[in-house]
Amino acid sequence: MSKKKYIPITETKVEKKRTTGEPPYKVLFYIACALVVVLFVIMVVPFGGSSGSRASSDEDIHELIGKSYVDLGRKAVATDIDDMSKKATYWTWTDQNGAWGYCTKLDIPGYPDVLMVVDSNIKIITMIADGPLGIGPKGQAEFEDVLVSYEGRSLLEFTYLETSIPEGDTAQFRGLLRDITAQALKILYVEVNGEQMFRSNFPQGIKFAKVGTKLEPWSTKLYKGGTADSDDYRGRKYAFLSTSSCGSCRNTVINISQRLQNEGGLSTDQIFIIFTSQEEKIHYIEKQMSGENLIHDLSQRKFSREIFLTEASPCMMLVDGNGVVTAKAGSRLLNDDDSLNEILQQFFSAP
Repeated sequence: MSKKKYIPITETKVEKKRTTGEPPYKVLFYIACALVVVLFVIMVVPFGGSSGSRASSDEDIHELIGKSYVDLGRKAVATDIDDMSKKATYWTWTDQNGAWGYCTKLDIPGYPDVLMVVDSNIKIITMIADGPLGIGPKGQAEFEDVLVSYEGRSLLEFTYLETSIPEGDTAQFRGLLRDITAQALKILYVEVNGEQMFRSNFPQGIKFAKVGTKLEPWSTKLYKGGTADSDDYRGRKYAFLSTSSCGSCRNTVINISQRLQNEGGLSTDQIFIIFTSQEEKIHYIEKQMSGENLIHDLSQRKFSREIFLTEASPCMMLVDGNGVVTAKAGSRLLNDDDSLNEILQQFFSAP
């Protein structure tokens, strides 16, 4: 954001009319009104927003970025390449040390706007709201914790980490903020890196594979040879179970696989076990399997990212016959019998 340019006000001589002119006090009143209008334009127009916004003053940007001097530069509007109705207005910023990045304001329906400041790598520096959430001290503390938790995340880190929303008073806000933040990061990412790089790094787009998401077409190599892809499972349920070489994790995954077969009626080819440890340890899980599809994906770097199943092992994703994610669960839920039973029963009863 460049320094504010103040419009010089030239001195104007007011000639007295020779005939029945306006009284002097009326002339002074008109001049005063004109000055008020000019000052209003100077204060508001450079930022294109309301004077009450935290995102509309140099001082607030300085405070947010934590720099002694920040210059806000080019203002631009960019459009989401997949949804032309979604746009982001952003500014570039630079500081006296040569660092630079972008900032944009996120419009969260029903909640305060949030100003997001990112660096040149589209990594979140800070986020701050225009006002309180308005649901009491506990909700406000959770609200602020969410904003802080986003700091330091790139689009890649944000997408793979923010896959589920905890229940509670702030659940609705968290869901809206997550999706709107991801979209804004995506727009900026494409502006800086181009569409080709975005498509390469995010083959599924920015969807999080949360419950209710329809997976994009996927394909993977199986450890013992051959391939499997989403076309093979049209009209059929299937499950992804991910585990490391940890004995407890393996046992959890195998027990769930057996329940999927015995209680849910799935065949072994409808169950995928993704092994995430070093290949020389893969025999640990092979000994316990009963014919399930085995995928080796070291540290969840490839296929797991394609389907957005990157929670810490063990973890699970269940998909219905329409290719829609019906459940996702990490180790905490998988090790809670009541939660796991509820998840599986819902999956078994789904078409």
